Amino acid sequence: MGHFDIAQFVEKYRNYPPEEISIKIVSVDLQSEDVVLVLHLTFDDAEEPGQRWEIRMKECVDTQLSSEISHEIHILNDHPLLWDFSNRFSSLYFKGVPDDLFRLYFDLNTQLEALYGPFQIKGRLHLNHERSFDKLFMAGGGLFAKGPIKLIEILNQYLLGQNLTTSLIDSGNPYFLCGGRMMSGPKDYLVLHLGNSYFIAKEFTLEIMFV
Repeated sequence: MGHFDIAQFVEKYRNYPPEEISIKIVSVDLQSEDVVLVLHLTFDDAEEPGQRWEIRMKECVDTQLSSEISHEIHILNDHPLLWDFSNRFSSLYFKGVPDDLFRLYFDLNTQLEALYGPFQIKGRLHLNHERSFDKLFMAGGGLFAKGPIKLIEILNQYLLGQNLTTSLIDSGNPYFLCGGRMMSGPKDYLVLHLGNSYFIAKEFTLEIMFV
């Protein structure tokens, strides 16, 4: 077993053709101070030995797990999943009635899917659920959403495109849990993304065993 630069190995394998690499999550220990993730990598190339990756994460603040086998792996310092921690929050207010309510609903959901893909948007964007979408906008004004400023600025463009008047109000720093402790940002984290799973942490260290 050896210690390796995780960024170097992820870079090596992230551009593999999907049909030539399979990545399976073997286990995840979320109870220890440093979250430990064990992966098993196999390759179609007979000359490429299988690998067992043990990844330790310091200050892991968010995860989403899937049992599906992945065929890609990335480690990123810039991704919408990180905005919850690296951005101040903002509240988006509007005034007016949209020109095309159904187009606005479709465009907003299409944009959110493009940003977050298979990952849950719940918790990242706090929509005003006191009224349904149509009743909220047909009322002529109010709070639409609260979330990371980068996300709010993107959504604001769709409201402006419907001839609505908008205002963005700073809502302060983000707050989030880490190992049962409440923390405040903004903070810079990395996201390890493999298929429909991800892990957000301050630092990743990698040990590899060739099998």
